[in-house]
Amino acid sequence: MEPTAILGPIAAQVLLFFVIAGALGYVRWRDIAAKRVRIQDSAIDYDIWSDRAMQVANCYRNQFEMPVLFYLVCVLALITRTVDHTFLYLAWAYVGFRVVHAAIHMTINIVALRGLALFGSAIVLIAMWILFLSAVSAATA
Repeated sequence: MEPTAILGPIAAQVLLFFVIAGALGYVRWRDIAAKRVRIQDSAIDYDIWSDRAMQVANCYRNQFEMPVLFYLVCVLALITRTVDHTFLYLAWAYVGFRVVHAAIHMTINIVALRGLALFGSAIVLIAMWILFLSAVSAATA
């Protein structure tokens, strides 16, 4: 398998980030246009935004947490040429869980459902790290 195949799930995760960023810009623009928020006031206080804008902002901030470890293990697997079919399937599963998590987060926002999607992505990410570390260990043994 060509290690560059991992770029597909990486690109999908990046696309998810930009979709969420666009949604955040949109809901904040709506708050400003409806005169619920003065843009200058947001420079010192993020709590001025509507609940909807805060909900999307929380989803946006979440993209800088666990996904960082996803990007790292993918890039390391690419560099070390340890990407195999299982690793690639896990990467796509991770992205799938993150899409579900973001969709729940930005719509119905039921914490229990969101938690299940987050838990699923965490389990997949742990499996990716174990697979990567095992492959590197086997290659150096």
